[in-house]
Amino acid sequence: MRLSDFIMDRLLYIVIFLVNVLLVLLVIGLDFLSAGVQLKPGNMVYIFVLSLAGLSLFLILDFVSKRAYYRRLADLLRQQEEPDKTVMLNGAANREQRLVQDLMQARHRLYMDELTRYRQRQDYHRSFMNQWVHHMKTPVSVIGLLIQQFRETGAAANARELLESIEEENDRLYYGLDMILQMARLDQFELDVQVRRVDLNGLIRSVINDNKKACIRQAIYPKLESGEPQMEVETDEKWMRFVLNQLTVNAIKYSRTEPVGAAAELDAKRLMYTVERTAQGISVHVADEGIGIPEQDVPRVFDAFFTGDNGRLTSGSTGMGLFLAKQVCNRLGHRLTVSTREGGGSTFSVAFAGESIHKEVM
Repeated sequence: MRLSDFIMDRLLYIVIFLVNVLLVLLVIGLDFLSAGVQLKPGNMVYIFVLSLAGLSLFLILDFVSKRAYYRRLADLLRQQEEPDKTVMLNGAANREQRLVQDLMQARHRLYMDELTRYRQRQDYHRSFMNQWVHHMKTPVSVIGLLIQQFRETGAAANARELLESIEEENDRLYYGLDMILQMARLDQFELDVQVRRVDLNGLIRSVINDNKKACIRQAIYPKLESGEPQMEVETDEKWMRFVLNQLTVNAIKYSRTEPVGAAAELDAKRLMYTVERTAQGISVHVADEGIGIPEQDVPRVFDAFFTGDNGRLTSGSTGMGLFLAKQVCNRLGHRLTVSTREGGGSTFSVAFAGESIHKEVM
């Protein structure tokens, strides 16, 4: 900042000071005049010049003390391609400048936190897209092979079996497309929430019906147990359907590690849905009789892209289903937990408190 700019910024103070000096001289002159003594004009000019000199000295010293700070600001303005250096502003000469420094550093921290979250979301999206594309290539390839097999044989004897296989792969495609859609919607979660009273019993029956073909293929028999004919909670029906569907798909996937074709020859397994009312509110438990989760994997089961040891036993694991379900529950104010024993099945529970909807969503 130039000295002229510095003085122009303080022009109002300078004018007020000079007017005040003139008023003081006027009062002194009138006082002398009332006493019969006349103040010489030269003395009045001398007093005015001394006051002006004092003001000039103050302004010069003030400018010199702040010049290094202003130079630093000018240097930072010329280095706009390096915004991180803005927080390196130092050399504050007074409390006002220290407040400016503190404000800039606080805003920079908020900016860096937001940038970190944005980059993290970008990394999640990039990793998810890579895994999703790889995951989608499998059913597409299988469908292509099945069509080729049907053309080569030209027989209708195994047409039913081929169609069932194609239908199964089509379900996997639909599931993958739905997951990426929910992933995209999650970024604008607050704009896509409609909170109302939802009957959990009816919602669970609908989810079971959506997955009945997968249950039949895996010889799994779902069952709903509820303490009351209707169990209503405040939630978003569409998002809660997604959560329950993820828990159901996960339970079906890890109920068996045998090939699907062999499932019909195995003992049937149950998939239990339990809805209960407790002192804290209403809870839903989804319990399977599957392979369970190894103890060392339990703390990370809701982490993004984590598949664990079980993910190596089954194909098509992306590690995003439970992560998205957990994110949805957190944003709705519900609590998603898991209890499991390796080789003894897993139970995922969603707890709905009396006032569970998150205020930010509302």
